[in-house]
Amino acid sequence: MNLSNAVTSIGTSAFWGCFGFTGSLTIPNSVTEIEPNAFRNCSGFTGTLTLGSALNSIGGEAFCNCSGFTEVITLATEPPVFSFEDVFEGFSCTTLIVPCQCIPAYENSEWHDYFITIIDDCNWVPELDEQMATVYPNPTSGALRIEAENMEAISIYNMLGEKLFEASASGNNFEYDFSPHETGVYVVRIQTKKGIVTKQIIVE
Repeated sequence: MNLSNAVTSIGTSAFWGCFGFTGSLTIPNSVTEIEPNAFRNCSGFTGTLTLGSALNSIGGEAFCNCSGFTEVITLATEPPVFSFEDVFEGFSCTTLIVPCQCIPAYENSEWHDYFITIIDDCNWVPELDEQMATVYPNPTSGALRIEAENMEAISIYNMLGEKLFEASASGNNFEYDFSPHETGVYVVRIQTKKGIVTKQIIVE
């Protein structure tokens, strides 16, 4: 989901409780403020939340209980200020990618209360188009076959962003057995030598 570059702020409760999203969410560089509860309780995202370079303020509970994201990228060199508490409370991931050499600024801010792992884009692995990998059968009730060039690692997440499985991989093929898991929607994160591909999987 990409918002228009004409947008300069996202209003209070603008997307509160919205569901059915797919893919990543990009907040454009034109946005300077995200108001309280803007994306609270949203679900269905399966990838990266990217926050634009001009963002300077995020309201309370703006991303509270958002599910499905596997990482957050902020392009702002100065950490956006949280205007109230619980901005990322119950958020689906704890990995934050910041601009190069900006780790200390974020570690010494309120952002560190929500993100355990903070790395800078000097070492960032890019998110690739999902067509760079194939997963089948989908839906599945058991074995899932994953195909992508030069795989390095596979991670499995539930829709709360909890990591259920992680393993190194090599070559172009990998199989994972979903039969021990309950029915529902899961996220497969495929790391290759070129970057990361995120896929949503339905288990029946």
